Amino acid sequence: MAQGRYRIGVDVGGTFTDLSLVNELTGELRHFKTPSTPHDPSEAIENGLIQVISAGFDPAAIVHFGHGTTVATNMIIERKGTPTGLITTKGFRDVLEIARQQRPHLYDYSIHRPAPLVERWLRLEIPERFTADGEELVPLDEDVVRAAAGQLRSAGVNAVAICFVHAYRFDAHEKRAAEILREELPGVAMSLSSDVQPEFREFERFSTTVMNAYLTPRMAGYLDRLMHRSRRLGVRAVPHTVHSNGGLMSMETAKAYPVRTCLSGPAAGVVGAAQI
Repeated sequence: MAQGRYRIGVDVGGTFTDLSLVNELTGELRHFKTPSTPHDPSEAIENGLIQVISAGFDPAAIVHFGHGTTVATNMIIERKGTPTGLITTKGFRDVLEIARQQRPHLYDYSIHRPAPLVERWLRLEIPERFTADGEELVPLDEDVVRAAAGQLRSAGVNAVAICFVHAYRFDAHEKRAAEILREELPGVAMSLSSDVQPEFREFERFSTTVMNAYLTPRMAGYLDRLMHRSRRLGVRAVPHTVHSNGGLMSMETAKAYPVRTCLSGPAAGVVGAAQI
């Protein structure tokens, strides 16, 4: 076995998965490449790690494991996320479609916008309302929340986005709705706008939260399999994921906020190029 402490970086691409291994003590750099496995990207990473071990490197000597990925990006582009529901304030179910009314070409009347990730019949309205100053205009109707949970259960959703008006400052209703939904829909992933993107302006907050919910179950499954496969090979370092801003996220953060990985792969390339 080659001696040293190693840092490994992985880029999961659509065609190939590339691994770079650097010896912290000597600076020696080695590269490995394996075909990607779109049905389960963690399989390609495992195959790459097997190449590393076969080349004589001790998996237990890997002290850092970072990876950039386009898994979330491709799920959005290919519409291969999980069936998702939206719970929102009464009167706001169409925010995802209304958006900002910005047209890429001002006089083009034939623009086709991408369809929202949540179909309209899965966007359910709840009587509730805080003002921008925190006054509770309409109390949360818990009976309607429970009824909405029944509709979403019948629809077979695996994730729910909870997006209430002014929840970026006043999140009590979102948190209570989440408590009820977790009781009624055990095992279903919940994304709260007050947690995922706590900033004003409904479209940006709602669309980001919906995207996070849409990605969570499949992204969490992928990361769990990646951890299992790397542990099985003797790699003790916990995989970290590149954030869309070029930094690194822990496994738990990436599982809870997969929307933050949508530009993971491209951002990793930019950060690497800047270093070179």
